[in-house]
Amino acid sequence: MKAILKYLGISFIIIGVVIFAIDYFFKVNSNALLIVGLIIVLVGVIGQIWTMKKEGEATK
Repeated sequence: MKAILKYLGISFIIIGVVIFAIDYFFKVNSNALLIVGLIIVLVGVIGQIWTMKKEGEATK
């Protein structure tokens, strides 16, 4: 379970970027998809920072 949590932030970032690509290539006329992608990327970045901070504290 900890191995999955270690890469969860990066996974969210990749999913957000894929949502941005879907919006770009399929020319969706809605900002809702962009907002969802932005939220997912932000959650991924925050999660990745939190995970890296936890790992840094564990090695001290």
